[in-house]
Amino acid sequence: GGIDSAFLAHSLADTGRLRLWTIGIADAPEVEIARSAAGALGLPWGFHGIEREEVARALAQWGPLLGGLRGPARSAVVSLGLAISSAPSRPVIVTGQGADELFLGYAHFRGMGADAADERRRADIEKLDREDGPRLDRIAGGQGRKVISPFTHPALRAAATSWPTFEHLPRDLTKPLLREWARHRGMPEPILQRPKRAIQYGTGVDRLIRRLDRSPPELP
Repeated sequence: GGIDSAFLAHSLADTGRLRLWTIGIADAPEVEIARSAAGALGLPWGFHGIEREEVARALAQWGPLLGGLRGPARSAVVSLGLAISSAPSRPVIVTGQGADELFLGYAHFRGMGADAADERRRADIEKLDREDGPRLDRIAGGQGRKVISPFTHPALRAAATSWPTFEHLPRDLTKPLLREWARHRGMPEPILQRPKRAIQYGTGVDRLIRRLDRSPPELP
C-alpha cells in the first residue's frame, strides 16, 4: 500500500500478470491500506495472516542469514522473507527494495542537508548492493523464487541521482520526487498522500519479534 510498491504495481498493471500480496498480523494497519490501494489500482490482491509461531520458525530458518542484525533491520528482513515465502506459487516476486535508499525515504534523512544526505545515500546504496540485496536473494532462492527489485536498476539509479539532492529531501512526506513522478503517471491521489510506514511496523512483524525476544526459552 506504500508509494514504492504502488508505483511498481501501477507501472506493471497492463501486463495482466500481476497479483498484489500483503502479509500481516490480524489487526495490522497495512492490511486495510493495501486492500484499499489494490482497489484503487484495479488489481487483484491477496493477504496472508501471520502469527507468532510462523515468525519464530522464520527466525530459526533464516538465522544464519540474519547474522548480527537486530531491531528494525532484522524485522524488516523477516517481513520481506515471509512475504516472499507465503506468496502464491509464482517464480518471480517484484519488490520495492531500493526505493528508500534512492529517493531518501528513510527516517535518518530527515533534518539532513543536501551534502550529508548525498553521502548517506551512497552509503545506503552500497550496503544494499553488498549485504541487503544478496541476503534477500538467498532467502528467495531457498523458497525457489527469484526477486526483482526495479528500483535497483542502474538506469533508474542514474536518472534519480541526476536530480539535485536537495530536490529529494523529505518534506511533509518522504520521497517527494517519486511521488511527483507517480502523480505524472496517473497514480490515484489517495495513494500519493499516504505517509511512509516501514514494512516491519505496518505488518506487525516487529511487534511479534520483540515479544519473542522477551519470551523465556522453551524447555527441551
